[in-house]
Amino acid sequence: MSESDPCEQLPEDYATLITKCLQFLRDECEKEAKVMQATDGIEKDGWVLKGTKDGVEKAQLNSQWARGSDFVCVRGRMKMKHSPARILELILDCEGRTAWDDALDQGSFVKSFTGNADMIRLIYQGMWPVWQRDLCLLRGWGTDASGACWLVAQSVVDTAVPEEPGKYVRATLGACGYMMTPTADGCQVSYISQTKFKGFIPVWMNNTICEQQPMSLAKMDEVLNNWHSTDVGLSVGRARSNPQVLS
Repeated sequence: MSESDPCEQLPEDYATLITKCLQFLRDECEKEAKVMQATDGIEKDGWVLKGTKDGVEKAQLNSQWARGSDFVCVRGRMKMKHSPARILELILDCEGRTAWDDALDQGSFVKSFTGNADMIRLIYQGMWPVWQRDLCLLRGWGTDASGACWLVAQSVVDTAVPEEPGKYVRATLGACGYMMTPTADGCQVSYISQTKFKGFIPVWMNNTICEQQPMSLAKMDEVLNNWHSTDVGLSVGRARSNPQVLS
């Protein structure tokens, strides 16, 4: 993908998917405050508090409430002293995602769409006897009138990212996303993910993943704290027209 490559028209079914993902994210963020304030550690919709570590409030969905027992559903919430737009810029850079996603082996842009959307591929590390996983994701993002920024993603089947069964197990990401809500000194970042890893995953690795996913917020904060002002001059608008410039 080069800066001169045109954006493709966003297919209607992909636009609908992004709209549904965003509504899901908004609904879950409304529930999130109830989860974190639950006195018994269990919210009525099945979310179980997993404590706070390095500023990240963690929760996991009880498997009996999940979209089938194969989905691993986690939440994370953290206050950061960074603007919503700056955090969105970091998330958009999928090629640089390895800086804050410890499990990721490689991220790559596949295509850009009109209307704040793109398609990416993520390849996650394996560890014997577990095969590497990959994901083909549709993403959409935007900014609300309140100044809040958001990004949603979900797996799609697209010929631009064919499966490679001899190398990777194609995992499935259900509706997920990030909501960055402005605060007096930065923003509050809320994250939710629901993933079906498929294939063989031992219990210990599943537990590691449940811990690592929400804790990626702390890694994001660390990366942003280490950025110099000269490193963040790229605008989200430029990222939207050509996400690769963020790498």
